[in-house]
Amino acid sequence: MKNKVKKICLFGTSANPPTGKGGHVGVVEALLQLNAFDEIHIVPVYNHTFHSKRNQLIGYNHRIAMCELAFQELIKMTTSMNTQNENKKNDENENNNDCDVSSSATTSKTKTTKVIVSRAEEDSFNRICSILSSSSNKDGGRITEEEKSNLRVGTADLLEMLITQEQQQIGNNGEEKEEDVQVQVHHATEFSFCLGADTFMDLTDWKWKRSKDVLKLLNGRLVVVNRKQHTQHNQQQQQEGNSNNNNQQQQEQEQKLILLLRQRIDYINTSLNGQVILLDVSTLGNVSSSMARSLLSSSKNGDTIKNLKDTLPLPVVDYIRKHELYGSI
Repeated sequence: MKNKVKKICLFGTSANPPTGKGGHVGVVEALLQLNAFDEIHIVPVYNHTFHSKRNQLIGYNHRIAMCELAFQELIKMTTSMNTQNENKKNDENENNNDCDVSSSATTSKTKTTKVIVSRAEEDSFNRICSILSSSSNKDGGRITEEEKSNLRVGTADLLEMLITQEQQQIGNNGEEKEEDVQVQVHHATEFSFCLGADTFMDLTDWKWKRSKDVLKLLNGRLVVVNRKQHTQHNQQQQQEGNSNNNNQQQQEQEQKLILLLRQRIDYINTSLNGQVILLDVSTLGNVSSSMARSLLSSSKNGDTIKNLKDTLPLPVVDYIRKHELYGSI
């Protein structure tokens, strides 16, 4: 294949709402520091596979808009860097018609990552609806709203759509075809998936819809995010002799979980020929979307507002206030 391998990391999240450096934004910043991907796609959930969690989600368009605000600085920064590097590359090509090898090598090592907020989950849901409608025997060939509400479209469906799109793009570009199209697609684009440690454990406990298909479609390419700061804090407490029995028990439990996590990653990487990366992120604290929702629904005092601004990016706080979301503030 002549195609350059394009590496895309998908960061799936409910973004309900998206949190700041101690949460969602911090994860994407850590992914950027890996310098391993051409693009990072932030993919908000469109219609949660678990009905119990669907009712907790506010409107999809609101969550997309909040993601665009939460990550706007990273989007601007990476877009600007890509533009600058592209202009620099063009200038060097014009000034080096003799194809200086050292200059070309230096340019090729310059890697920038593009951050994108993606509506791929919505596209995947609509794709499955269209497939079901075309196979329906009902008049008009449409599925009902009740059938839509019961539809569970998961990560495997999303990956199949993205891989199919890549396959079609290669075909449209007139690239040479191979008998095994799946192999050709993987040469063109490699998708990875970023998820938290607890979510990774659920996936590898086969609790997801089509869990094994997800691993197969990704070829085991996962980035597992670990909240390193909390563990370090507990270790420091123990060293200072300030931890009580509860803290000691919590630390022991966390150490067991970390050990189990590493064992699970080693198993995927060795037995299933996976490529799982454990990403320790020191900036992550106990910040979560559920914490933000709790603060938003609590009393509107000064401490609540301050804690909320420590949890969410300020543009997201302003958006929530403007649209009176989550009980507003």
